Amino acid sequence: LPAQFRKNFLPRHLNGLGTVFGGDLLEFMESAAIMTASKFTRNWHVVTIAMESLYFLKPIMPRHLLELSAKVVYCRTHTMQVEVRVRVIEPSWQQKQDPGREPEWSHVGYFTILNGTDYGHKRPIVMGLDLEDDRVAQMKYRLAEHRFHFWSAQKATQKRPLSDTFPQAERFPYWGGDPREAGFL
Repeated sequence: LPAQFRKNFLPRHLNGLGTVFGGDLLEFMESAAIMTASKFTRNWHVVTIAMESLYFLKPIMPRHLLELSAKVVYCRTHTMQVEVRVRVIEPSWQQKQDPGREPEWSHVGYFTILNGTDYGHKRPIVMGLDLEDDRVAQMKYRLAEHRFHFWSAQKATQKRPLSDTFPQAERFPYWGGDPREAGFL
């Protein structure tokens, strides 16, 4: 079952457009991911090591109440991926849609969480995901697995030195050259 959280924002969380600042929302989403990962591993020593595929689909106004749903969708030896979805709940007096209709997701993000020990070392995750009968959970697991393997492949292709890819890397310090030789220091 996904963990459920609710939150509303104060005027201090607004940006210049009068909507909730995205960084505050991202902080709340990450907190939900950390709490979900802690509950899943039964360990409070978990840290976020990556945030990916963040989608900000709708603005959030200060009058909105947010409902977050966080669930572990992928698990490896030491890491897990937590999907966090945000739903905007309009106050009943301002609902423009059919009152019986479910609110749509406004924000979705995936957080990779590392399970650790008190001393900062990796700790194996002993819990597994039960995907037997849930086709949606199986699909989310495969998508998360694809994201993991995609970034692993990207990292493997970046092992070449920059000077092989960019010939100007020898001349400019921000491409890996020596700033003294380039005359910057």
